[in-house]
Amino acid sequence: KQQAAASSSNTSTPSASKKATQGPSCRDVLFSGAANQTTGENRGGGGGEFLYTVCNGGSLRCLDSELACSILDQSAAYDDDDNDVASSPAILWSIENAHRNVGINKLYELPYNSPCGPNILATGDDVGTVRLWDTRMCASQKDSSSKSNPFDNLMKPPQGCVQQWKVNHDYITDFTSNDNGTSLLATCADGKLSVFDIRYVNKNLSINKG
Repeated sequence: KQQAAASSSNTSTPSASKKATQGPSCRDVLFSGAANQTTGENRGGGGGEFLYTVCNGGSLRCLDSELACSILDQSAAYDDDDNDVASSPAILWSIENAHRNVGINKLYELPYNSPCGPNILATGDDVGTVRLWDTRMCASQKDSSSKSNPFDNLMKPPQGCVQQWKVNHDYITDFTSNDNGTSLLATCADGKLSVFDIRYVNKNLSINKG
């Protein structure tokens, strides 16, 4: 019995060690144009050109869907080195501290006809903060991970963030909106349903809608 107990103890140790050293993991993914499939909005294409991801480490990334799939088809494209993955040519842009060192739990794209204009993403984090992002502004910075100062985004939102709300006190569980994109609805683990007026955001945007 002692030998069996020792064997059981030895087999559980590697698993626990592996879990302890696990790095950031992806929490939500979204193909571009997903919010417009139900409305039938014509975006000049079938959608899905881009793949957006958020993770528990706080990063927001945009990938070229076609390029990412072609890379995955190559079985030996990458090893387990995180640096190789981070430098993948499929990543068009990356914001590494998108929610002030807080994990991001949910991702949503507003309808194409939203008052904010096209290409607007909503992200919700572990402490209830909701942020809106203009992907055109995000794309103008190739990769925010090159910044050496980890406190750069603590005092002001990162480039591309056009609005934020903090009315919830637990992690955001889901997003949706009405068909014309004037209202963004967010559910939270604290039991609240929050409704944000996107028309108000439009009055504060200093970017073109085209």
